[in-house]
Parts: sequence; C-alpha cells; structure tokens
Amino acid sequence: MIPVDEYNRFTIAADANKLLVPTYPHQNDGETTEDYQRRVQKNYYDVSSIGGIFKSFGDAPGGFKEELDEISLSVGAEYVYHDQFSVRAGYHHESANKGNRKYFTVGAGFKMSAFTLDAGYVIATAKSNPLDQTMRFSLTFDMDGLKDLFKRR
Repeated sequence: MIPVDEYNRFTIAADANKLLVPTYPHQNDGETTEDYQRRVQKNYYDVSSIGGIFKSFGDAPGGFKEELDEISLSVGAEYVYHDQFSVRAGYHHESANKGNRKYFTVGAGFKMSAFTLDAGYVIATAKSNPLDQTMRFSLTFDMDGLKDLFKRR
C-alpha cells in the first residue's frame, strides 16, 4: 500500500500459487490397462490429502520444469479514494499444461460504515475460457461497523 496523501492510496500486489495435488499418472509404453489402473489407484486415488500435498512437490513426469508450470501467477493494482471508493485491475496467468487460464480482471468497490459492495469483471484471453465475460458481485458486512451503527441510535 502506497499512501499518496490522506485521501488517496495505491496498492500493487503479486501472487504465486502452486497446485498442491498429485499429478495424474500417464500410462507407460508397454503397460497393460489393468496395471495402469492399479498404479493410478495406488499413486493417485489412495493418497491422503496431506500425502498428496507433499507428493505434489516432486511427482511431475516432466521434472522440475513441469513443477514450475504448476505455479500460477497473478498481478494486480488498486486505487482507493477516501477509504470509500476503489478501482482495481489485474491479470492471472496459468501454464497451458496445467489449466491454461489466462485472463484480465477489472473491478470497483464502494464502502460504507457497515458494508462494502464490490463488482468485478473477467476478460479472458482465450475464447474457450469458461470464466470469460463473468461478472462477480460481493457484499461484505463489517460486524464492528454494524455494532457502531446501532450504538449511534
């Protein structure tokens, strides 16, 4: 957060997320379908949640390069005026091998003492992206703000 003056604030953020699930096994050359199904059951479906998290750091068939592909990156910026009005924009990038979600986002928000209303819009870079042209709304209630609002009466 970068305060410009007492009414204006600017924020730049970056985010990196790694998939924490095991990579689905590929069938090896010469491997029978039955052997492959047994291996998938053992190495993928029978892995506990915690075991899957730890396994996800070294199970990619493409090695370290594929492990890096499992990291999605996002960047964004937000401008806030007088802690009431905000405008945002961002970009999300995911590897083509691990989901291929790439999209821009824009949004705005309005904050009162007890609630905040936010709206966002997703602009995908690929027509096949199911998030393309998605409008999102959120309404947030601040419990302390509600308490203060009722104390005033």
